[in-house]
Amino acid sequence: MMGRLIRVLALVSVGVLGLSACGTAGTSGKLGGTVHVLGTWSGAEKESFDAVMKPFTDQTGVKISFEATRDIDAILQTKVAAGNPPDVTAAPGIGTLIKLVRAG
Repeated sequence: MMGRLIRVLALVSVGVLGLSACGTAGTSGKLGGTVHVLGTWSGAEKESFDAVMKPFTDQTGVKISFEATRDIDAILQTKVAAGNPPDVTAAPGIGTLIKLVRAG
């Protein structure tokens, strides 16, 4: 069950990253830059995420910077408070995101 959840989250991440990298008709297709991702994955989960992201990076030139933490609530809240949130958060639930939205 957890493995399936990880695969689904990875696919959702690819979709979000793919949409965020869409350019106009006049672009060369290679965008470059870096997308910062905060998540809880490590070990085999992180390796799977990297494998899913490699084709995205190869096709767009956009690098993925992944920060793994088991204390995603505290790290995300600290980054948001400092004005330096990640571009994408792969949170295992929406509790932290709801807290941040309610806090403004």
